[in-house]
Amino acid sequence: MLKGMRKNVKSLSIFLWVVIFSFVFFIFVDWGAGRLGPNANADTVAWVGGDRILTADFNTALRDRKEMINRRYGEQAKQIVNDPQFPARVLQEMVQERIMTLEADRLGIKASDDEVKGKIQTYPVFKDEKGRFVGYQRYQETLSYFHMTIPQFEESLRKEIIIDKLKTYLTAGITVTPEQAFSEYKKEKDGATVDAYILDSQQVPYDGVPTDAELKAFYTKKQGEFRIPEMRGVSCVLFDTKSAEKKVGVSDGEVKSYYQDNIVQFKEPEKKYLKRIFVKKSDKSKEKIEAVLKALKEGKGFSLLAKENSEDAKAQSGGDWGAFEWLYLIPEQEKEAIKKLNEGAISPAVESEQGTSILYLYKFEAEKVASIEEVKDRISTFLRYQKAQKQVQKEAQEFLKSVGKKDLAAGASKLGMKVGTAQNLRSGDAIPEVDPSGAVSKEIFNLAKAGEKSQPIFTYNGAVVAQLLSMTPERAARYEEVGDKVREAFIGTKRRELAYGKAKEMVLQLQGGKVPPAAPFMTVKSGEAVTRVGTLADVGRVKGLETFAFTKEVGSVSEPLYTDKGYVVVKLQKKEIKSQEEFNKEKKAFMESLVSNQKDLFFAGIFQNLLEKYPVKVNNFVMESYRKGGE
Repeated sequence: MLKGMRKNVKSLSIFLWVVIFSFVFFIFVDWGAGRLGPNANADTVAWVGGDRILTADFNTALRDRKEMINRRYGEQAKQIVNDPQFPARVLQEMVQERIMTLEADRLGIKASDDEVKGKIQTYPVFKDEKGRFVGYQRYQETLSYFHMTIPQFEESLRKEIIIDKLKTYLTAGITVTPEQAFSEYKKEKDGATVDAYILDSQQVPYDGVPTDAELKAFYTKKQGEFRIPEMRGVSCVLFDTKSAEKKVGVSDGEVKSYYQDNIVQFKEPEKKYLKRIFVKKSDKSKEKIEAVLKALKEGKGFSLLAKENSEDAKAQSGGDWGAFEWLYLIPEQEKEAIKKLNEGAISPAVESEQGTSILYLYKFEAEKVASIEEVKDRISTFLRYQKAQKQVQKEAQEFLKSVGKKDLAAGASKLGMKVGTAQNLRSGDAIPEVDPSGAVSKEIFNLAKAGEKSQPIFTYNGAVVAQLLSMTPERAARYEEVGDKVREAFIGTKRRELAYGKAKEMVLQLQGGKVPPAAPFMTVKSGEAVTRVGTLADVGRVKGLETFAFTKEVGSVSEPLYTDKGYVVVKLQKKEIKSQEEFNKEKKAFMESLVSNQKDLFFAGIFQNLLEKYPVKVNNFVMESYRKGGE
């Protein structure tokens, strides 16, 4: 919660979280459309191994994250917190943390009270001007501002310490040799500059009309590339959430109870809108600040003075830091001065380690809570949807139980229920009026044989029980089935051949000292940076680019280099190759950074194994209610 208040203090690197994200993301991609968790208990949002993430704990984490984002981003926060995937991202972070703490507990990794105390001392917000702890009262007040108790905050720190220890324990043997480090150093530091002539083969004119004989010959040559994927047939029964919503009611008492129990969701924190004139420390800073103060007393506008004199990122916007951004980015001395300002007041000069500031509190909005009347319809819609979810969940499970081993259609017919069927479905295909998301077709590909029934599958429209009717294996496509695709591939191949010919012409023009004429299919980028990774901006990896850039002489022109979209021809303008001596000057710091990244990558691989040890199941009925509640 208070991570935004720290300065460069992290338990895991951003690089590591990105890698872990790539392993765990698949669990949450379709969180609003998938199988129910075990028993689909409403008090549990996810299961991690044998452990549960309780809905109440998730509510707290979701609330805290929303408040943090609101404080940090102001008006821009709405776009973030109203994203239907926002709850899934918060749950994802909770799952990542739970997996790592479970493994740490298995290994007996703990965090002592002294370690927690030391961690607290790393937060600048808990230090006074002399670097001493601010005291219990200030500590408690700061946490209260963020709606946290001391035990909650210290428990979060304890988890951070444990996770950091886990990473250290599991990656203790990771090292790199000086030779490996030098190789990586050159990949990162060696550089070249090129002029790039990029050809998009799809934009190259092609006026030819392929004959049927040409297309068939092309199909025969490339037959292995044209395949019909496995397809399946399904029957299904939908328990419609919208229909269930009409059958359930929400009383005024339920709305009132939800409002009172979740009042923090409807709070808007106080807002202090700040403008700032900042002058960096220098021999003339005192003189400059005094001149600004004098101009303010004479009635000159604060915004204009900020544009003329301020030396921070907000100068050109009149020194306007808004209501939230300043909370995280200005020194503590200034925050203390702001506490003493009333609306419309301008501070005297405030000194800090970075420089001197003048602060203007141009607007103040007190904390407010939306009235129950303002949010009544929103709460009622949310509660009605929750009830409808529980109802269709119950009906689907009872129906599946009643059908037993009987055919799905026969069981539904006895109950007077409508059965839908769909044939030739690929995994992820939508089923009109039943499942626009593709969740049902994905799930039937997990069934082993015809006749097998699924557990209730939650979709946007409700809960679906499906039965696999048929399975058609993947096969080679007949020409008649893929004629349009064959034509498209044939023309694409011809365009690429033409693009290669034009690229060869460019090579000759550049080698002769001429500039290739502009063309609609060509983009020219001058002064493009190239490293030993061999990529170009907006193009990606280019095969052969690294070899050319670092082995040829300046002024050389490459042969056409293959890209996903066509070809690129480059002319080498300059290059810089780092020496062993230059590496030696940075050796220690670079090797430490490289080892850290290697450990992150290794740990991320271990995390993938932990996902198998502690399997994750998400209660999609519960998660869908958060998506619905955010609309």
